[in-house]
Amino acid sequence: NFTKNKTTTPIRGLIFDRNFEVLAENKIFHKVHITKTSQPAEQIITLLEKHIEFDHDQFIKTYNSLESPQSVILDPLINTATYTELALSQWKLPGLSFEEEILRYYPHGELTSHLIGYCSKATQRDQGKSGLIGKAGVEKTFDERLRGTPGLDLIKKNARGTIKTQDAIFAPRGGQDIQLTIDVKLQKGVQGIMR
Repeated sequence: NFTKNKTTTPIRGLIFDRNFEVLAENKIFHKVHITKTSQPAEQIITLLEKHIEFDHDQFIKTYNSLESPQSVILDPLINTATYTELALSQWKLPGLSFEEEILRYYPHGELTSHLIGYCSKATQRDQGKSGLIGKAGVEKTFDERLRGTPGLDLIKKNARGTIKTQDAIFAPRGGQDIQLTIDVKLQKGVQGIMR
């Protein structure tokens, strides 16, 4: 048995226009992990292919090369509806587990992209930062406020690497929401006139 600390990422703040129309928000997706068990790869494919599109040949090759308790992560990320369907079938797949991932979503796309900018996952160049980092526009200018403060969990695992307990030492504090003076309806109107 062993313990380790794990940083937990806070929820990034939302960005609104002057009328509280959402310009940037967070969407939850999930990574699917399949841990090596005695279950054959072909049986796992039969259970998963109704829910997820993935390369079956590559999965068989990777899964069969694993040692228990190693796991493979399936591509692509799945949405909450697919996650729910799979979670309800989890008893059929003992090696199935999920990892939540929060991605940034911009409902107005190109209309506001020049102003809002974008985020991407922190890299080594981001010097100790984790989660999503503002790389351009309002996302970059107000990154500190939007990002929030990470939390810390204490994770206890057994000798096989299975998580036995996960306790929050301190919870993450979500980022602040920001309201801009831009009016997205006015932007749409002007864009319509200019076309």
